[in-house]
Amino acid sequence: MKLEQLTDRIFYYPHQPETDRPMLAYINGSRISLAIDAGNSAAHVDGFYGALEAAGLKLPDMTVITHWHWDHTFGMHHIHGLSAAHVKTNEMLKQERTRLADGAYADALKEEDPCLKQEYAGGREIVAIPSDIAFTDKMTLKLGGLTADIFHAVSPHSEDTVLVYVPEEKVLFLGDSTCGDFYNGGYMDKERLKTLVRTIERMDCRYCILSHAGPLTKKELLDYLGLVMAGDEGHGQQEKPDATETLLYKVAYLVEVEDREISTNHDKEELRKMVWKALPDQDIVIDDVHTAEWYSTQELLLDPGTMNCGRCHKCNAWTTDREKPDPVRELTNGAVVDGELLCDDCLPKGHPWAF
Repeated sequence: MKLEQLTDRIFYYPHQPETDRPMLAYINGSRISLAIDAGNSAAHVDGFYGALEAAGLKLPDMTVITHWHWDHTFGMHHIHGLSAAHVKTNEMLKQERTRLADGAYADALKEEDPCLKQEYAGGREIVAIPSDIAFTDKMTLKLGGLTADIFHAVSPHSEDTVLVYVPEEKVLFLGDSTCGDFYNGGYMDKERLKTLVRTIERMDCRYCILSHAGPLTKKELLDYLGLVMAGDEGHGQQEKPDATETLLYKVAYLVEVEDREISTNHDKEELRKMVWKALPDQDIVIDDVHTAEWYSTQELLLDPGTMNCGRCHKCNAWTTDREKPDPVRELTNGAVVDGELLCDDCLPKGHPWAF
């Protein structure tokens, strides 16, 4: 995977969902180069550094951590230069280091998380260490022509959340801060999310960067979080999970349109109104106990030139290559065989992704 360039002096190594590898960022100051997050393994770090070297960039002088979760920190023992993290992050990492001394704990982590199990296949050792530098509130780094304002923030995702703001480039790095608490059943604390939204609103930023998504503009992120908040309010105050869990089902529809139907913004809007009016937006009663609650409808214009998707060479059905990064998971699984993209129905018998 190659390094992507966001601005003249900010680059990023894209997220890789197959093993839950988050995006790793690189801020190229004239004196100091700063990386954001240490990746989920030594192999992840090696891939990142290989992409930096291929782009003619030096290895980072320092790496700052956005929060303690494994996919952002288990590569920290393998980084170049110094590391910096919030004091709460180091507290959690010290606990993880103690737990990992027991091989049974490492085995349990692998069984609980298939991404971690795949990343550490073949007996690879899991290593957790605290950072070289710790801070309690905020820290500012003068990188040479660029400033990194690093600060602790309230977030629904983790108590130790750290954001990184580069004012000269108007870029705000948010880690996983907009997500729910994975260690509490995915619970989304509505008040904490509101506080985070207010923090984002105050920042003079052009781009907002999340660890497991592509770059977003500030407006795109706030619009999305506005929908999340509206959804929360429309369905009442969300309670912390107790003995129940929630299943999310995705149902995908494909609508074929001609270029002339979306040639102008007006045409696109008219088509969108017609399609969305026809799509279902009602709850479905399954039985006396269970109801499938309609929650959202999303639209995605499939573009094989920029997305991992295309038509099956044999049957012409839309599919996605599951052996490459960033699959469009709503499409049928597919893979490339002898240079041709095939869907799961057309893949050779015995292929891992064949239906």
